[in-house]
Amino acid sequence: MSMLMMGLKGIGAVLLFVLLCPILYTVRLNDRKLAVTVRLFLCVPLRREFDFSGESEEAQEEMAPPPEVEKSKMDDVVTESSPSPEETVENPSAETEIMEEMEPDVPEDMPPDGDNGPSVWQQIEFAWTHGFMRRTFQDVKRILAHSWPGYFYITGRFGTGDPMQTGIIAGVADAVMYRETRYIEYDFTEKVNTLEGRCGGFINPLVILWIAVRWMMCGETRAFWHFREGINHG
Repeated sequence: MSMLMMGLKGIGAVLLFVLLCPILYTVRLNDRKLAVTVRLFLCVPLRREFDFSGESEEAQEEMAPPPEVEKSKMDDVVTESSPSPEETVENPSAETEIMEEMEPDVPEDMPPDGDNGPSVWQQIEFAWTHGFMRRTFQDVKRILAHSWPGYFYITGRFGTGDPMQTGIIAGVADAVMYRETRYIEYDFTEKVNTLEGRCGGFINPLVILWIAVRWMMCGETRAFWHFREGINHG
């Protein structure tokens, strides 16, 4: 019994450590790539990059066969699989068999449409009038506020080629987002854009789990799921 208790305590300690250990994230964005880095347990990095340059799409288009080839292959398949008009006239049951194969399979135990519970619009109306939507938006807002980036700034060089236009953009950026744009180097003579945005923050899994459990156990959520099951319908 003591060994079992020690094992349970060890599992609980590991779960508590996992839930208390923050998840760090960093996002870097420029005109061509988006790089997202997530660090688990403060030391295990997970990195994913998304390329917006379009090179991968061009490569896929080169590898794909021409539309004429695909269309000719599809015509051959349809010609081989579909019966000829003479066969259909000689064998009327062939058309019936084709129509039966095209009909979707409906399970025998599927209830009729009238027994599926409340409709989508009825569920939306119930969620709106009974506070389910408001409670859901509040919890989503709490999650976003908790995981919102702690820092955000833009670096690099920027210039439009027009000194007056570049000066106007620089003035607006300094007036509206000085902390985020103070590292930008403006070029008033050439047209250049090497801007790169960076942001990062952390997420505490225990906080997210606590918000999710409270949302699932609140009265608004339980009333909505009971309504969907038809307990309070009608």
